[in-house]
Amino acid sequence: MVAVATFILKGGTEMVNILTSRSILGEPHVRKHLTNYIKKDMKVAIIAFSFFAPMDEKKYFDYYGKNGEYYIKMLEMFKTYDIDEKNIHFVYYYKMSAKESLNVIKDADILYFPGGAPDQMMARIKEKGLLETIEAHDKIVAGSSAGAMIQFKNFHISIDDDYKTFSLNEGLHMIDDFIIEVHYKKKRRQKRAMKRMHRMTKKDIYTLPDDGVIIYTEGKVLPLFSARKHYDKKGIYKG
Repeated sequence: MVAVATFILKGGTEMVNILTSRSILGEPHVRKHLTNYIKKDMKVAIIAFSFFAPMDEKKYFDYYGKNGEYYIKMLEMFKTYDIDEKNIHFVYYYKMSAKESLNVIKDADILYFPGGAPDQMMARIKEKGLLETIEAHDKIVAGSSAGAMIQFKNFHISIDDDYKTFSLNEGLHMIDDFIIEVHYKKKRRQKRAMKRMHRMTKKDIYTLPDDGVIIYTEGKVLPLFSARKHYDKKGIYKG
């Protein structure tokens, strides 16, 4: 317990990755672990590229645009850290030039990746020419579900209602020390996917249920709440 407290309170300027399955950073029990990282004077860039195709421009902005459902959700979440709306910026897939997008990303202290379709999000990041700039970010990167998955050099997609086959995909090359299984609910197909990933990689595997959080910084993994190590590098079950 002492080691965990020391880790949480350290804070500082090191690169921090925050992984969740839901957009729960504003929840009081989560916020108390992150206030030493997320500060009120920080600028946030939300990379709104994770939507499932097809989504036309109108529906896109109805959801992500100012006063849209997701816009308000993000505004409320980051306002719990006293971050002003003027410092919360969206990188839009539609109607935003590459130069505008790059400027928002370069100026940000926090990059936030929404949930949705991780493979389609990565394809759009590459399509818009943002990959190199995003991967060079060395402050805070946070994301939920798909937005957590793509932070890894390689991520897998388990079979679910949206994806009918297992797949292994290339991500952002930010994390390569372990593997996560998002939205973990002890489903057989999730367990099969984790076993398959362990056979392929021999890495630690962490499960991330909807109320779980993982903080990764300086090569250390801190699982909070329901998040936990499920397999170690040797394949020994830890769950």
